[in-house]
Amino acid sequence: MFAELVRVTPYSISSPRVLARQLAAVRRDGFASTSGEMDVGNASVAVPVRGPDGEVVAALGLVVSSLGRDRPRLVAALTVAAAGVSRALRS
Repeated sequence: MFAELVRVTPYSISSPRVLARQLAAVRRDGFASTSGEMDVGNASVAVPVRGPDGEVVAALGLVVSSLGRDRPRLVAALTVAAAGVSRALRS
């Protein structure tokens, strides 16, 4: 199902099973987040942008030094921005 997963940092997901669980959580929660997976010391959060038919066509994301307790606030801000982009795509 997945090509070979290359570990970029000690925190990178390299197991297809773990990646499948992570993707299921993204679908369930409506956002993705990482912590040190691409660059130790940085974290990220992203939300989908949907096209006119409701399918995901892009994502909006942020890379920060730490998500901590800010994750809900950042997800909310990104979700509002993504909804604006999605509305513009329907116009």
